[in-house]
Amino acid sequence: MLENDWKLRRDGPLLRDALCEFFECRYGKIRFLEEKNIGKVRADMLAVLPDGLLGIEIKSHSDGYERLKKQTQGYDTFCNLNFLCVGSIHIRAAEHVPSHWGILSMTVREGVRFEVLREPVENPNCKLMRQTELLWRGELAAILKSQNLPRYEGKSKKFICTKLCEKLPPDILRPLICDRLFERDYTRYRDSDPM
Repeated sequence: MLENDWKLRRDGPLLRDALCEFFECRYGKIRFLEEKNIGKVRADMLAVLPDGLLGIEIKSHSDGYERLKKQTQGYDTFCNLNFLCVGSIHIRAAEHVPSHWGILSMTVREGVRFEVLREPVENPNCKLMRQTELLWRGELAAILKSQNLPRYEGKSKKFICTKLCEKLPPDILRPLICDRLFERDYTRYRDSDPM
């Protein structure tokens, strides 16, 4: 079974690329953030969609479920949709994640194949405030300006995020957050996270 464990393979980056390609074909416009800290957990992948965030947790054959409960709570706080991507050994993984999570099976024998075992549904636990906190101060300022809101100079980032959530309805704010994340120049901060 180890030959099918893509995290341990030398061609792991190619397999991760195949996973990204699967989601690109499924959702169209998408931007991936790998190994992103969300709250107290590290997301394997966080994908920005035009109208929300998609969490992608990957369980390879060598992974267990010990940390999964804490991980799902982290993803659920930030992401509108979530997928658990599993190898064949984790086919029963649905028992370990909430029912709104999607399950994607990935096999690596004779090419990379994907099968959606369960479709994700809208996450009822997602917090718009937490999504807003992913933005940098300059991005928050751009949203404030675009919506003709006060600049809140000298106020904390948390204060500004709270005001945005109070002043703008979710169907307006969420796409603005996603747009900022799409436009972010991540290459400027390879060594540090300016949040």
